[in-house]
Amino acid sequence: KQAMKAALLREAADLLESERNSCVNPAAPEEDAREESAPAMGAAEEAEATCEAAAEEGSESHGCYVYAITREASTAGDPAREFPAAIDPRHPVKLLRAGDVAAVVSTVDLQEFSRSAVEQHLRDPAWVEARLRAHDAVVKHTMAAGPVIPCRFCTILRDEDAVRGLLLEQGEQIGVALNSLAGKEEWGVKLYLSSPGGGRLRESPDLPVDGAGKAYLQRKGDDVRAQQEHAGLARQRATARYDMLASWAADAVLLPARNGHSSDAARRLLVNAALLVPEQCVAAFQSAAEESDGVDGIEVELTGPWPPYNFVHLDLAAKAAAKGVS
Repeated sequence: KQAMKAALLREAADLLESERNSCVNPAAPEEDAREESAPAMGAAEEAEATCEAAAEEGSESHGCYVYAITREASTAGDPAREFPAAIDPRHPVKLLRAGDVAAVVSTVDLQEFSRSAVEQHLRDPAWVEARLRAHDAVVKHTMAAGPVIPCRFCTILRDEDAVRGLLLEQGEQIGVALNSLAGKEEWGVKLYLSSPGGGRLRESPDLPVDGAGKAYLQRKGDDVRAQQEHAGLARQRATARYDMLASWAADAVLLPARNGHSSDAARRLLVNAALLVPEQCVAAFQSAAEESDGVDGIEVELTGPWPPYNFVHLDLAAKAAAKGVS
């Protein structure tokens, strides 16, 4: 059951990520492209971690959906903020302040967003895509005002008092996390080997083993060894390229490298990573990526900036569930 949910979420997230990649110019991302690009929950993989604190059915008919946590000071100047549409568009997005931090939340109908209801909806990629888009749009809007801790998709607490209680209890840890993210942007980095299948010999099973057949088998063996050496050299070069780009980052994490998209049939994904880059280094980081793109057959693909899902080590959803507020 969990594998089915993860597969469906991955399908929707990968679809959205392929769309966002076509919207972002690695050398100089346009503001409009970033606003119109699709959510990938960091680097798409984060979308698999769902419903960590989705509320169960009970006497309550509504829950409090949490998109992100930010500093109270970041929101003080513009309380209206004109947030994008909520994940449940019948209820507006708003801020809940507690101490020095604030949560970005909206009310959701538990007939649609209870744990069991969401598990049913996860079988529908169209439902997942629309809600991921809404979730991501709110988080990105919040990012414009300052550092954010993005919450996982479908983090739902019992009510607003439960959210305030969590903010007050975890205020110190939240403050540390926000400080670590201040002035930094998450960027996705993918390194591809161009035309990894080039140069392969075609199969000829009808050739005899002796004479010309032996020569064919010899050539085939030489070709296999050459391809293995080429692949090893490509991995070394990709690792060196990644190390170079990561030198501009305050933090970096390697993500699963999945191949198989029809659009990438001529390329092999060697490195999939997320980098947390200081704002003052972003221009140099982008220039380094652009200048190294295509060198030694290694293509560089940048996407971002994105909410820092891969660099938040404070799991508020799990803490909420542990307190019995889910």
